[in-house]
Amino acid sequence: MSAHHSPRHSYDFRSEESIRLGISSPKIPLNIPLSVNYDKRIIVLLIITPIFIILFTAIPVIVTFHGVAADIYRFLEPVISLPLLYFIMVSSEVFNDSTQEGRNFLFGLSERSFLNIWFLIGAALYAQGAGMHSTAILAKHSIEDVITAHPEIVQQYPVMNDVLNYYQEDLEHTVGHYIYATGFAVITWAQIFAYRRQRHDGIDSLYGTLWWIAGGVLFGLLHALVAIEYPDGPLVILIYVSLVGIFLAIYLYRFKFLFSKGRRLVLQSFLIGYTVALVIILIWIAVVGGIKNRKSAGVLTH
Repeated sequence: MSAHHSPRHSYDFRSEESIRLGISSPKIPLNIPLSVNYDKRIIVLLIITPIFIILFTAIPVIVTFHGVAADIYRFLEPVISLPLLYFIMVSSEVFNDSTQEGRNFLFGLSERSFLNIWFLIGAALYAQGAGMHSTAILAKHSIEDVITAHPEIVQQYPVMNDVLNYYQEDLEHTVGHYIYATGFAVITWAQIFAYRRQRHDGIDSLYGTLWWIAGGVLFGLLHALVAIEYPDGPLVILIYVSLVGIFLAIYLYRFKFLFSKGRRLVLQSFLIGYTVALVIILIWIAVVGGIKNRKSAGVLTH
């Protein structure tokens, strides 16, 4: 007798029905109503994730500190941030609905597998950028220490300044930063895709609304800080948040969720963030008198 293989379910991911499959009834064992606890968990993740990323990226800019502790501090950032970013994605109902198991979504993959691969690509870029950025800082500080201790070495070997500039401007500020940011963008798009059709009951309480908005504001603040730190960052991030923000606004408006309080919890939170980032960047450009990053504007240069 030949073995019987049950066919895998398949569906067209472009259709309205297929997009809704597997994201309507999450199977999460909770002791209190699902909508309350489930949305609360997502809001908490939307708040603490940008806080951790901001703390790990902003403190080294504001406070000058070298040594082993500083190096460990920088290298820890992706170790903590990436799991938090992943928890946001896997908290979507796509990952918590048993009906998703075994469904052929795209390229023979289930939607969960597809999203996991998508996230892994972003995480690889994020980690590579973070590692390159941190390594460049290590090398830069070592060269600066040598030049400070032996200033005559620059006269003997003028190429030292070129090497220092390479690590600081090319690897740290340009290549490392933008690979870092590209990875974060890819991860964010994976999260948006995971939550693209997910509906929530909405937020009724004032405190819930304020915490939800706070998550969006922190997300926007993170983008604004990136903008003023990167070379040509204000222009690049201004274009980015405008394009993605407009896309999200049109998408939410099309399905009549643009002004609902938390009915599309994550997408609306991201839209709040992009709007906040846009406003902050425009204010920054007006204050510093042009499209300048922090260094070229002479802010916190040490």
